[in-house]
Amino acid sequence: QFKGEKIMNIAPHLKPAEQSEDSAEERELKLALQLPSLLNIAACHMKKGNNRHAIEACEKALKLEEGSVKALFRRGKALAALCEYDKAKKDFDAVLQADPTNADAKQQLALIASELKKAKATQQKAFSS
Repeated sequence: QFKGEKIMNIAPHLKPAEQSEDSAEERELKLALQLPSLLNIAACHMKKGNNRHAIEACEKALKLEEGSVKALFRRGKALAALCEYDKAKKDFDAVLQADPTNADAKQQLALIASELKKAKATQQKAFSS
C-alpha cells in the first residue's frame, strides 16, 4: 500500500462538485479540491502501472479544467506507456501549445519519435524478408 491509495478507493464514490446541491461557494471549493485530487489519483495509477485508470482520472480532471497542463501531460504519458503514440503526441503537443518551454513534454515527444522510428524499422524489416 502506498500514499494516495485511500483516495483512489474513495474517489469513485464521490459526487462531482458541479452536481452537488451545495451553495455556489461550496461547489467552487469542491472543484478546487477535486482537480488536484484527480491529478494525484492519476499519478498513483501510473505508479502502479494502471495506465487505463490514469487516463480516466486525467479525463475527469480535464472536464473540470479544460487544457490542464498536468492532466494533459499525465494522460500523454499513460497513453505512451500503452503505445498509443498518436494520442499521446496530441496531448504533448497541447502541453507545448500552452507552455512552449515545457522540457518534459519535449522529451516525451522525442521518446515517441524514437519509438515510432523503431517500430517503422521493425515493420520494414519484417516485410522485406
